[in-house]
Amino acid sequence: MNKNIACIILAAGKGERMKSNIPKVLHPLCGRPTLGYVLDLVKGLNFNKVIAVVGHKHEEVNKLLGRGIKTVVQKKLLGTADAVKEVLPLLKNFKGTCLVLYADNPLLKKETIKKLLGHHIKNNLDATLLTAKMDKPAGYGRVLRDKYASICGIVEEKDADDFQKDIREINTGIICFNKDRLNDSLKHARPNNRKKEYYLTDTIGILYKKGYIIDSVKINDINEALGINSRGDLAKANSIMQKRINEELMQEGITIVDPDSTFIGFGAKIGRDTTIYPFTVIESNVRIGKRCFIGPFVHLREGAHLQDDIM
Repeated sequence: MNKNIACIILAAGKGERMKSNIPKVLHPLCGRPTLGYVLDLVKGLNFNKVIAVVGHKHEEVNKLLGRGIKTVVQKKLLGTADAVKEVLPLLKNFKGTCLVLYADNPLLKKETIKKLLGHHIKNNLDATLLTAKMDKPAGYGRVLRDKYASICGIVEEKDADDFQKDIREINTGIICFNKDRLNDSLKHARPNNRKKEYYLTDTIGILYKKGYIIDSVKINDINEALGINSRGDLAKANSIMQKRINEELMQEGITIVDPDSTFIGFGAKIGRDTTIYPFTVIESNVRIGKRCFIGPFVHLREGAHLQDDIM
């Protein structure tokens, strides 16, 4: 991956719809904090710079971030554009591409981000959106296009009129910017929406009016774009991630009789030719040897260790 890329992770939000005292990016997904999956993604892409914007209960979030990631604190949660603006002093001498990710998007795959960055850099674009088509795009910002089908802006659903709500192309929130264009557009961002927040998506309309080049890359699997803003979102993401974990284990030579009723946490290690029967729960960091038969109706708690040939 091109080293001249700065990755900005937005992790400041309260997650009010979660109705929780736990920061939403620390809620467990298959036994692991949601933010952990985003950190794995970033680590796998080997960016030149990684900066996380933290805010709500940032002391707790910082514990998970670890070394190698710089942090800035958004003291007042005034929106995504304001959050990114907090990062700019750390990028004062940086020239290149800025990728904006969200700490509550744990399902994104490395291949998707590489495709987005590759298109952005190869075509020397000023901004590139990761978009998707949805039949019922409730909750997502809509991509606006002009009469020539060029992207001319993004409108958030809560600010959209009835016509705009019928648009099926949505913004996933993941955007690449030329760093100088990002810097310039943020200077013109205004809180002209209903919540009086500064939206990062407003920079797209600003860049369009100035004649800059904006393009998009379509995401293949809309599930990758799922952001976790509620307990319902968390449950849906958990189901998708569980399917990925189970499929990976089966590819490694483990038999899972009924994947839909088998719950295996992130980081569980299971030996080849082991069979997992239905209604089994295996928590994170469990170790199971080879040729074992587990279940049905078994719950192995975190830290459990089973030797080979357990029946």
